[in-house]
Amino acid sequence: MSPPTTRHPRLSSLLVVAGCLLMVAATLNTWLQRQALSNDAWVAATDELLADDDIRQALAVFLVDELYEAVDVEAAVAELLPADLDRLAPVLASTIRQPATEAVDALLATEEAKQIWNTASRTAHSLFISVLKDDGTAALSTTDGAVTIDLSQLVERLAVRVGLSGDRIAELPKGTGVVTLFEAGELEAAQDITRLIERTATILTLLVLAMFGAAVWLSPDRRRTLRNVGIGFFVVGVVVLAARSTGIGALSGLGSGTDDEPAFSVLDIGTGLLRQSGLTQVTLGLLVIAFAVLVGPTKPATRVREFISPAMRYGVASAIGVGVVVALTASWFRASGPAASWLPVILFFATCLGGAVWLQRITLRENPA
Repeated sequence: MSPPTTRHPRLSSLLVVAGCLLMVAATLNTWLQRQALSNDAWVAATDELLADDDIRQALAVFLVDELYEAVDVEAAVAELLPADLDRLAPVLASTIRQPATEAVDALLATEEAKQIWNTASRTAHSLFISVLKDDGTAALSTTDGAVTIDLSQLVERLAVRVGLSGDRIAELPKGTGVVTLFEAGELEAAQDITRLIERTATILTLLVLAMFGAAVWLSPDRRRTLRNVGIGFFVVGVVVLAARSTGIGALSGLGSGTDDEPAFSVLDIGTGLLRQSGLTQVTLGLLVIAFAVLVGPTKPATRVREFISPAMRYGVASAIGVGVVVALTASWFRASGPAASWLPVILFFATCLGGAVWLQRITLRENPA
């Protein structure tokens, strides 16, 4: 198909560049929506956090500290000692701290602890989302104006492990093992960001696709512009992956001699979906570049089209078959993980079908016999 005579090459190039820049914003927007605002994604990430050795050890230290602050362990040990040996209570209380940490680390690896952690995480995030999406008044009134994750049951299990009496456990102050995620005063900005994310999530994605589509349509050389779009996808994906890696390294102290392994693990797991988005963009970029080469005038591309020409002689069925096979093959890798909605899936399949029709028309024109 020969391109129309009226074209706007500069506008086409500008749309490609603008689409790439907007894609970065759309990627971050989608990541926040899928990671921070999805209860299932949040719980899955926190379950993965508990499975990490460094994070589990850090959590064990926190829970032991909470227990020692909430209970007079020295007095509890002194009660168990003969009167003439009660002066050893401070030493023994300090001595059992490390074994207690190891005990709670082992406790956190049990199915019981995992279930407690999962329930606490899901409850806290559900409250967090209800606060973000509403005015938050009703939800916050029951939590003293804060969103928290309650790990008090784990502290109680630890107290049993170290041999504290039932009376001592019953005296644990309210709030022991409760981690504050957000104070009420910190939520206003988060609510504004949430509203912005929800309003722009789909719009940004559609706008990026519209810009790329318009760029190809307005170009005097559609194949070359399509190739540039593929390069744009690839570059944005690489930028996202590099920015994620650099950000994790900087925030966790890597390279500064103050490496914080638990912080690194938290950031790595928390940005897992961002990594998947970057990989998806790299994969799509390579697919688009490969397609632009395949419909081009090079000898290898011509030979490939000649080879597949027998399969392209069945009308629309040929194009649909090729498009579906390509779409399913690409989807099988699931670089981006489960789709957040059906819209991107539908658009991806439609794009593959359109590309198959384009390839079919070129192939049959070159190989009519």
